[in-house]
Amino acid sequence: MKQFISLWIVSLISMLALDGVWLSLMVKRFYAPLFGNFMLSSPQIIPIVIFYLMYTLGLTWLVLFPGIVQQSSLSLLFFNGLIFGLVTYGTYDLTNQATIKDWSVLITLVDMAWGTLLSGLVAVIVSYISTYRS
Repeated sequence: MKQFISLWIVSLISMLALDGVWLSLMVKRFYAPLFGNFMLSSPQIIPIVIFYLMYTLGLTWLVLFPGIVQQSSLSLLFFNGLIFGLVTYGTYDLTNQATIKDWSVLITLVDMAWGTLLSGLVAVIVSYISTYRS
């Protein structure tokens, strides 16, 4: 249990750092012009906290913990992280694409690509840190 919680914390910190850089660079340049009136002037903190806790919990439980316990290769953990990101971000973006009027296909494609890469990178970072610390 201690190892799982440790991996979850490292996953959370890694994801916040990487996604923080991405969002700080892309919100005004990319997302805001495409979202238009749908975007709030300032984000709501509680849903953000819940999202990052849930997302990294899923990534840790389904990808990182089993992969690290089984001593999977870095490339396999990266690939499994990519798949997790593709499925989760794809679920969000494609659902929005199907249900929200004027949802941009470009947002769907870019956000899915970023979520896929982000999850793979977090898996590599967490694996590297957990291996380096051992």
